[in-house]
Amino acid sequence: MRTPANEQFQLDQLNDWRMLIDVVKARSMKIAAQNLGVDPSTVTRRIDKLETTMGTKFLLRSNQGLELTPEGRVAFANISHILAEYDAFLASFQRSQKEPPQKISITCPSVLADCDLIGLITDFQKRYPQTYFEIYDTPEEIKGEPDLSYWFGTPACRDKSRLQPICSFHPVLAVAPSYIEKYGEPKEPEDILKTPVFFFYRPTGGEGTTLTFTKNGETRDVRIDPSLRSSAYLPLVPSALGGEGVLANINSFMVDNYLKTGDLKLILTDWKLPAVPIYQEVNPARERDPLISQFIEEVLTNVHGIIKDIPGFMGYEESPGGIF
Repeated sequence: MRTPANEQFQLDQLNDWRMLIDVVKARSMKIAAQNLGVDPSTVTRRIDKLETTMGTKFLLRSNQGLELTPEGRVAFANISHILAEYDAFLASFQRSQKEPPQKISITCPSVLADCDLIGLITDFQKRYPQTYFEIYDTPEEIKGEPDLSYWFGTPACRDKSRLQPICSFHPVLAVAPSYIEKYGEPKEPEDILKTPVFFFYRPTGGEGTTLTFTKNGETRDVRIDPSLRSSAYLPLVPSALGGEGVLANINSFMVDNYLKTGDLKLILTDWKLPAVPIYQEVNPARERDPLISQFIEEVLTNVHGIIKDIPGFMGYEESPGGIF
């Protein structure tokens, strides 16, 4: 039976779920309280109340910080999706077609934009025609702060509390079949130094041109003197397809189509390069915007759907340390 008291309880619980999401994203009850403009004790009390109501613990507190329990991971994934869709539904239902268009600005490395981001945006705009998008390679290209940013590696200049890892990958190396015919397939990391190296670097990654290979506890550092070095992968690919050198430090999604057609082949696959995280950063001023929340949810679902079958990629739940 619906009563005012029951409806108020459900509304309060909905707000408690939102507060849990805020705590997870902030990775700190204190920071979440600051973001929400409330006393930290309020956040603690609301989370405790939610856990008591649901009969399970979602967060583990320790001197090292907060960590999601297995039940908390399931709850966070599900309630984030539910609330994003609910908020987007309310927004689309209430928003008049006479309202001015809403811009969503994104900074995103071109290789991440290639994860069918354009197709995702097109589909999103069909359902939310009042939105339009602006996409930039770096924040420096945009006036003000973008709504969403995506990063390869950890950007040194950003507030790390705002960075949410969405996946990670192990860089790989690839060559053309004609390279193998001419030079043979490299068997040891040092073998790549015998021919030109076409090196992809990430501006936010902070790495030089030394690659650290690991296999069965053995580590080897190989210093590269690249014949061609670029933060965009497209200029590197034609050089590798010509069979005269090694395409190095890339992620396998960049060349997935070439791998499927056999135009390129991964080499030294028994050696691992250190995993690189891919982060999402949300502008705090736009974080609660229903359309932003819905778009973020669709980006995460889309990216994880694409990378699940690509060598070297891991979802954030598989990455060391999980989401915290």
